[in-house]
This record gives sequence, structure tokens and C-alpha cells, in this order.
Amino acid sequence: MKATKVDQSRLLQQTMCYNKIKGWSFSVSWGYTVHLYERIIPPSILERPFQTFLAWRKPPKHPFMFNTRWSRHPCDIPHIFFLKNVEKFAKKNRIVTTYTRQTPRRVRPCWRPPPTSGSYTSSFPGDINKIVVITPTTKYSTKAGTRKECCDVEDQVEKNVITIKYRTCERNEILGDF
Repeated sequence: MKATKVDQSRLLQQTMCYNKIKGWSFSVSWGYTVHLYERIIPPSILERPFQTFLAWRKPPKHPFMFNTRWSRHPCDIPHIFFLKNVEKFAKKNRIVTTYTRQTPRRVRPCWRPPPTSGSYTSSFPGDINKIVVITPTTKYSTKAGTRKECCDVEDQVEKNVITIKYRTCERNEILGDF
């Protein structure tokens, strides 16, 4: 797996990002997938994995080994983008991972009124074809109870591309500040 060779320290990292203008949430599992949600979902919910399987028995005889979340509401079902490519640019101190949509999400889009202020664009999550994640080449390190990386979301509506740029969290930046 090419992502492992480029940056092992981020492989189990999950980062949540938000586009506040459009009201979208992103869950980036670096090196694997990006989930795009059509509404703002708090990090405490996004941290739990989305259940993509059903129990063989009803009710399940034994509990699952991990806590999952499940919903049939269309706004809770993500648009899923899978890892397509990883490139390391040592001179520019960045790693660029590209994620593409394999199949369309077969759920109606969520409806919400457009924001009253700000630069609103008419793109829908279903129109997005590619998500580019840019991370610094510095190794990701963790300390108990701290979050080292935050992100900014930029969109290129005419190209149907979303760019997510990782950055160091600012001093007073709160994880749930959305």
C-alpha cells in the first residue's frame, strides 16, 4: 500500500473538517476514505464508525466488538470517496492524497434552505467527483488528550473538486467550534 510507505504515522488518523458556509462535514480517514456529510455533525458522533454491515441474527446474539452508528436518515449517510493516489513533494513539504467517488450515493439529497449571508454556491455534494487532501510531510504525533492537526476546506465548484488542507491547530481552537 503506497500510503503506508509515504506516511505511516497518519494511517489510523481520523480528522473532522467542516465547510460552514455549505453546512457540510468531512471525516478524513487518511490513506483510506473521505466521508462527506450533507450537514454539520459534531465530532463526538463522527468519531464512531459508520455501520456498514448487519448482524446475522436478530437481535444479535453477542454485542459487536466496537461501537458503531447507524441511521436511515439521508443526511446521515455519507458520500464516500476512496483513495486513488498518494504523492509526496519533499521540496514543498507536503503530501497530496487524492480520493475519488466510486459510485453515486443512491439516496435523495438533503434539502435545506440556502444561507442568508456569505458566498453561497449552488453545488451539491452529489456533484463532487474528487477530494484532494494536502498534509505537511512532518510526522503526525499524538499526546493524550491533544489534537495536533486541524484543517481548512476549499472548493472549486467549476471543477467539482474539494481541497482539504491540514494545518496545525491554533492555540484556542476548539475541536467542536463549528
